[in-house]
Amino acid sequence: MALLAAKEYTDDLDLSTEEKATLKGTFEDLTSDSARTPLAANRFRKLVSKIGPAAGDALAKIMVNVVTEAAKRFIGL
Repeated sequence: MALLAAKEYTDDLDLSTEEKATLKGTFEDLTSDSARTPLAANRFRKLVSKIGPAAGDALAKIMVNVVTEAAKRFIGL
């Protein structure tokens, strides 16, 4: 449910279509520890910094309950 909400929220952000797709692509990798988790966390961090603190905080609150502990450390949650 949280991933769906995060994807819907991302659709409303002021990002390009490509950036939205990239951000959405990070969500699955952030929910499981894999070799792609650090890459996903880096991309997530970069794109969230583009949307501003209020929108970034809202998205982080949606994701915080579903991302792994490792992803939280990489992102800084």
